[in-house]
Amino acid sequence: MKTKKINRSGHAGKSLQEKEAYRRFLSSKFELDKTEADPIDTDKTNESSYEEDETPEMTKSQKKSFKLVIKDFINNNWVVTIIGGIIVTVVVGLAGFLIKVEVSQEVHSEKISNIEKDVEEIKKVNDNNSTGLSAVKQNFEIFKIEVTKDLEFIKKKIKF
Repeated sequence: MKTKKINRSGHAGKSLQEKEAYRRFLSSKFELDKTEADPIDTDKTNESSYEEDETPEMTKSQKKSFKLVIKDFINNNWVVTIIGGIIVTVVVGLAGFLIKVEVSQEVHSEKISNIEKDVEEIKKVNDNNSTGLSAVKQNFEIFKIEVTKDLEFIKKKIKF
């Protein structure tokens, strides 16, 4: 069985009368669904067209967060913000530099005082042991003489 090919212009095989009847059906269906609003009686003063629902209670407005306040200030006063940022950077850098210099001065002054103490102790030891140092020098000279004698003896032994 061969079926007839239905194209778009054929409208699924409906005739003009069938199409017209379908259009009337659709339009009558939409008219049935529509309703009209009741007319407002303007003579009555206690009625209005506005349907009053319960009015919401006024809530307290929230404050902006600190982050938003800062952000708004920066956006509205960007020149002041840039200049303030530069000033803060310079002040913090200067404070850091001064602290570093103060700490290094303390370290150097401590080293100097330690060196002065050591020098004083050495002077005291030299003053008290001046004979002790000369004795050490004499012992070193004796040791040196003995070592040179031993070296000469070893040299003579090696030559033979």
